[in-house]
Amino acid sequence: MWTFLIEGGEPFEVTMEGHPPLQHDGHRTLWKAYVPMEDILAVDAALAQAVGPEGSVTKHIECSISPEDAYFPQEHISQHGKVVDFRHPQCPLCSWFSPYTETTCGLQDWVHEMVCSHLNFPKAKEDFDNCPDRQS
Repeated sequence: MWTFLIEGGEPFEVTMEGHPPLQHDGHRTLWKAYVPMEDILAVDAALAQAVGPEGSVTKHIECSISPEDAYFPQEHISQHGKVVDFRHPQCPLCSWFSPYTETTCGLQDWVHEMVCSHLNFPKAKEDFDNCPDRQS
């Protein structure tokens, strides 16, 4: 699973099989997508071309599990030798879950711009409002 932060440049829309269309308005866009490692260079090049020379694309790999595996609640997952324990029962389905960051929570570990952009998505806002860590 990859997170792409697209800033500035030309507005554009791209489609990729299995994902909703990515619409960039020329300002700031956050996009999460499952992209196999063998395809990432082509996707990266296509996004860079679409945004143009005045824009930028930053990508961050979050995990290498398949989209199907990402939606099945588990007590823990193991990736590249790191066991990730879920802090709360909601974590496996939370849009903020980020198994390769320090606390496994994007809300705590992502850069400010990514957090603010992610809050624009209804599921992210709902998860933010219902987070047990924020309730305590």
